[in-house]
Amino acid sequence: MADVLKNLPASRMLPEGRYGASTGAAGVAAHEVTRASATLIAGRGQTAAVVQAARTAFLVELCDLPRRVQSGAMEFIGVGPGRWLVLDDGDGDALVAKLQSAFPRASVVDQSGGLMIFDVGGAKLGATLPKILSIDSDAAAFPVGDAATTTAAHINLTLWRTGAESWRFAVGRSYAPAFLRMLAVAAAEFGLGYGMGDSH
Repeated sequence: MADVLKNLPASRMLPEGRYGASTGAAGVAAHEVTRASATLIAGRGQTAAVVQAARTAFLVELCDLPRRVQSGAMEFIGVGPGRWLVLDDGDGDALVAKLQSAFPRASVVDQSGGLMIFDVGGAKLGATLPKILSIDSDAAAFPVGDAATTTAAHINLTLWRTGAESWRFAVGRSYAPAFLRMLAVAAAEFGLGYGMGDSH
């Protein structure tokens, strides 16, 4: 793996394949998820109105907290007071139009071109995450649905737990190669399987 990373330009994405331990099943698996993304920002004093609009338009109870809630294919992840990262099927223009129609008292910023979304899971992910995160990722402290916007090796990212052994990461596109390198190194003793996919 060291030779692969050494010879791979820092700006290049990690090629699909197996990294680190090569025997048995990979302890950690990761793949890119194709999703439209946008940031929804409530205007000053308008957070309650945005929460009510979400109930009306999408039958979802937004949390003004670092939590993920879902309405059909749409995911709303709290990333700050009165701010949510929103993911959906389709393209960014369609998502922005949908949000602008539903939330006239909020600002909407298309993030589809600037973010990459990764699903990461596996039996050894719980032993891998403490190597790269400064937050407590144990299930007792960080249950399914919880989210955080933090840094890992100086990389800004938003993450949320989707299952007992699965997480989703939103990473700036220009930092995605560094994120995958970091993950490959952290998971090396267990083996990392990296491939592309379109799961939800």
